[in-house]
Amino acid sequence: MATALAGLSFHVPSPSARAVDLFAESFDSEIDNRVEPLNGTAGLATFVDYSNMTVGALTHNIPEAPRRIAGSGPTKGMLLQVAYTTPEGAATLGTERIVNLVAVDEFRSRLQFEDNYRLKFDLYLRISPGVTISATGIPTNAGTTEQALWGVGYNANSPMARGWRSGRGSGMWGWLTTDCGHGATVGGDAALYRAGIEQGARNMNVTDAAEAYFLPAFGADATPQPRSPANQWVEATMTVQGKVVTVEYKAVGRTGAVFYEKMPGFTTDAEGNETSFVNGGVMVGYEDSFNSVSFDPDNQWMLLDNMVVEELTASSMLVRQEKDTTTYTGGAPTTAVLKIENTR
Repeated sequence: MATALAGLSFHVPSPSARAVDLFAESFDSEIDNRVEPLNGTAGLATFVDYSNMTVGALTHNIPEAPRRIAGSGPTKGMLLQVAYTTPEGAATLGTERIVNLVAVDEFRSRLQFEDNYRLKFDLYLRISPGVTISATGIPTNAGTTEQALWGVGYNANSPMARGWRSGRGSGMWGWLTTDCGHGATVGGDAALYRAGIEQGARNMNVTDAAEAYFLPAFGADATPQPRSPANQWVEATMTVQGKVVTVEYKAVGRTGAVFYEKMPGFTTDAEGNETSFVNGGVMVGYEDSFNSVSFDPDNQWMLLDNMVVEELTASSMLVRQEKDTTTYTGGAPTTAVLKIENTR
């Protein structure tokens, strides 16, 4: 019996994507940085070496962030602080307890992104080891609940945060609380908004949310509040692909969790006209939601490092189909063999 082997090769689109950096900020240099700070008088952003960083009367030694940008310093980053020493009244323009950092080009113009892209950054949310957690899982100390902020399709001209969600929300955006202390309040401990409208909220004190999202992302041994992002590096990833947004959080050494998956970043009116909420700038920030002075301000802040925007372009997958030709022995056909090899 003789067998002849025939081969055929062709390309098909792959469901995966390869990334090309559109923006990268390592926060190594105050002179050459590529972020625009947008904050009120109660917000502060400072370039630091966090391996030996003094905040007030305390010195902190924080390990290197997990996703260092190639060629950058290992422990250079941005320290974000809000409203620690002066009580704030009702939040008004110019006095917000908010810091927004927006990606800009070398000419200090805001960068605009569209189509398929991914925002990535490393964040470290500090909370005092003296925080007391009640039986319900809510911190009992005054001035403990702050949150990291992020946004894609960001087109705001004043600071944007949880406290301003109904009036000035822009694009697709959200937050992650330091200590999971929002509980059942509006928006919860992790949130996703489209402009001023909530698209999803996760409350760590709800059992299924705690087990499905906060536990895998941050761990049962997180301190001082188990299953919270506090006092550890967290990888935050916001992917915009096919006009939808996916939000992932993963602390160092954790398996991570997708908090929001393929949430529509657009709306369509009755006539079929589409409005995009993902075309625009990107933002990372920090906020104090309440009119409170921290009981331990030197232990309450956020570090930001390795802020990157990747363009996601369609990759290709080489598919090689190999099929044995049909041969005959004594006039009867043999069984054909089909082999598929996928090479990306």
